[in-house]
This record gives sequence, structure tokens and C-alpha cells, in this order.
Amino acid sequence: MSAMGMMHEGYFVGRKELINWIRQYFDPGFSKIEDLASGVVYCQIIDSIYPGVVPMSKVKMTAKTEVDFIHNFKILQTAFGKKKIDRYIDVDKLTKRSFQYNMEFLQFIKCYWDMHAPDGVAPDAVLHESGGNEQPKPAAPARKAAGGGKPAAGLGPAKRINPPPPAAPPPAARPPPAAPEAQQDLAAEVDELKQSVDNLERERDFYYMKLREVEIMCQQHEGENVPFLQQVLEILYKTDDAEEFVNPEVVEQAQIPA
Repeated sequence: MSAMGMMHEGYFVGRKELINWIRQYFDPGFSKIEDLASGVVYCQIIDSIYPGVVPMSKVKMTAKTEVDFIHNFKILQTAFGKKKIDRYIDVDKLTKRSFQYNMEFLQFIKCYWDMHAPDGVAPDAVLHESGGNEQPKPAAPARKAAGGGKPAAGLGPAKRINPPPPAAPPPAARPPPAAPEAQQDLAAEVDELKQSVDNLERERDFYYMKLREVEIMCQQHEGENVPFLQQVLEILYKTDDAEEFVNPEVVEQAQIPA
């Protein structure tokens, strides 16, 4: 599998779908993307694709510390190398419980699983072989219809009953309170949105500082009459509603009272 670009459809799989997939195949009690920092689920996923490549007996299934997390990711890195999986594993960021990095890595590994998992992989088998935290429950036997599946005999024509007089309409019922699971999902979505905002702000600041460094470098050579540097400055100072550009230093000087 070649490297996935950021516009690959695999990166548009949502958090809920991924969590439900992990619950179905690998860990029924899984709840948060950040918990992937332990590396356990990632090892289980690769083990389900290539049984025996990941020594699951060496994976610390109850990892709680960053040292244990790194231990598990080293095992995962070795498996990636053996199967020549073209994906860099940023252990430092993944083990820091970063939602963004674990989400992107899980989206990649889910896409890889969809393409390479053996046909007919059953959830129960994956849970058993990969050392899932809970044993799968046996399926409940199907209920038989009463009377050996035969349709119930007719009860004869119903007697006509006069309808009761219309009653006063009941008062409007209050909507039931949100179920605990719904509240947890909403709280998780709020946390996810907050994390996204934080990530966007960090990216904004990061690129702003990069542009500021470019600006300073261009200004240091501005007197050399290099056309390329002038073009770069024009791009940096270009406004949204006009092709003309404004040098921020000129604006600052104009705002300083004499």
C-alpha cells in the first residue's frame, strides 16, 4: 500500500465509526481515541491481518505508563518493518495521548485493514486471538414462534364497540432527559471540537511564525533590488479585497502619533 495523501477517503472516516469498529473487533470496552496511545489496539489490528507477525505475548495489554506505551510501539514498528508497511510511526506524539495524531494514524491503519485483512474475519475470532480485554458473549439462541411457527388461529369477528367520548387532550409531555450514553457522546464531541480548535490555533501560529521569518529575511535584503524578493513581499502584504499590498511597518509608523 502506497502512502496515503491527506485527501484520501480513508482520512474522512469519522470518530464514531472508528470507535464502533474497534469495539466490534478488538476491544468491546473501548471509548476514547486518546486511549490508543498505549499501542495495544494497533498491535491487535496488525496481528489480525498478519497472525504471528506481532508477538502478542510480549505486548503489555494493561499498559499505563509512557514507558510501557513506547515498549508496545517498538513491537509495532518491528511488525511494520517486517511487512514493509509504508507509514512513519511518530511514537513521541502518539504516546502523548494526542487526539489528532492517533486519529490520523487510526484512519490510516483502518484503511490498511480494509485492504489487507483476510476475507471472512469474524469479530469473535479477532477478539480471542488478539487478546481482547473481554471474552465475547455467546450468541443467544433464536426464539421459536409459539405453536411451532404456525400462524395463530383467527379469533373470529370482533364485536363492535362504541367509541368512548372524546377526552380532553393531555398536557404536553416534557421531552425525556438525555440518556447517559447520549450525554457521553455529546461530551466526547465537545472535547473533540475543543481539541480541533486548539490544533487549528497551533497550526495558525506555526504558519504565521514561518511567514514572519520569510518576511524578515526578505526585508534584510530589500535594498538589493532583487525582483524575486519584491514579489515575495507583495504576496505577503496582499490584502483580501485588492491586488495592492500594504507594508505593515508603514501602517505602524502612520499610527504612531508625532
